[in-house]
Amino acid sequence: MQVRRGEQLKNIDIALPQGGAITGTVLDEFLEPTENVTVRAMELRGDEDRPMAVGAASAETDDRGQYRLSGLVPGRYIVATVAAKEPPDPRTGKGYAPAYYPGVAEIASARVIEVLEEQERQWIDFPREPVRVATISGTALNSRNDPVTDRVLLVASQRSGAVIAETQGADVKGTDGTFTIPNVPPGDYALQATSKGDGGQEFGMQYVTVYSEDPPMVRVKTAAGIDVRGRLIEEGSPLVDPRSFGLTVLPVDWDQTSVLAGLVTLTPAEDGTLSLDGVTGPRRFVLTAGPSNWYLKSIRIRGRDVTDEITGFPLTGFGFTRDLEVVVSNKGAVIEGDAMDASTPATDFSVVLFSSNPDHWFHNSRFLKSGRATRGGRFRIEGIADGDYFIAAVEGLDGTAGGAWQDRNFLQSLITGARRVRLREGDDRNLTLSLMHR
Repeated sequence: MQVRRGEQLKNIDIALPQGGAITGTVLDEFLEPTENVTVRAMELRGDEDRPMAVGAASAETDDRGQYRLSGLVPGRYIVATVAAKEPPDPRTGKGYAPAYYPGVAEIASARVIEVLEEQERQWIDFPREPVRVATISGTALNSRNDPVTDRVLLVASQRSGAVIAETQGADVKGTDGTFTIPNVPPGDYALQATSKGDGGQEFGMQYVTVYSEDPPMVRVKTAAGIDVRGRLIEEGSPLVDPRSFGLTVLPVDWDQTSVLAGLVTLTPAEDGTLSLDGVTGPRRFVLTAGPSNWYLKSIRIRGRDVTDEITGFPLTGFGFTRDLEVVVSNKGAVIEGDAMDASTPATDFSVVLFSSNPDHWFHNSRFLKSGRATRGGRFRIEGIADGDYFIAAVEGLDGTAGGAWQDRNFLQSLITGARRVRLREGDDRNLTLSLMHR
């Protein structure tokens, strides 16, 4: 929903459905129920190239070893126990690392649980067994050589191909910023540290690989992020209030960006200037709000066109970037029409518009758009960038499937039943599509 400056909307009713739940029992290595174990539900988000598990709920097992994770929105989840705080057994070197349903030690082998609206998934039982683990120790200091203010987090590295998730963490102690993370299973990790100070939030990380033995001491040093300054440039007439636009600054490399950091939204000032402080890691800019039919035409930083760079722009090492230019245009192409299911007009369907160039098939690409038909069986997609596209009418694109429509494999599957169309700036096309059944 787009709300323009000075506009008042009334009678906006929001229905909040009851959340779903996951219940089960945690067992020990002797298949006996174990109590006082913390269990987490982590929702899977992102695309197939960068899957991320975000903490959604946690609970303690009772004296029967049972847990209940509630208040879950519809989605796909991984269930895991939290690593034990006690150090591993000095004789065997084994300890209680995180265990993932159905009882595996690696997050990549975890079984995904799908939760529907108001659904309770029962009997999600799994064992937690001691495994060979290591201890990661080190220091975490900020740019002033003081201990960092936040916990140090151990994150499954994006480069390992595993699901990106905060797996373990530790408090920083003493004046030298020491920390210790016990019960770490073998794997490739990014050790992340954040610290709050007078100059804003700082971030630092180090890669850590764990084999069968404890790795060497790790030293993490945080640094301030990059301050970005620039301007929004409008192409077209009439001009609109720059504050009606919104840019989301998406992380591209989660090893180089805190997994706890939320998405950053940048809103231009009244004069069109852009200002963003303390940004870290490679980022990609996405236009997420704007008046009807305006689209993102180009983005340049330090004279470099980064509009469609899937790897993002590395906002590190510059200290201050002054020349961000974001160009938006109200001359986006428009495509509208209807769909036929054999010889019958279709009334309930979605439309997917995607570039004919697979290099543009990444999440939040400006060359990927979708729309839903009205009750009258009409669709309309606005603000389309100049390019060559496929367009397909598809049934059943609601719920969890709606979040997966940008998946590369899904887009590839649509090509045989899609229609190809060349759109230029300012075009207004009307098409009748053939409905695809999935």
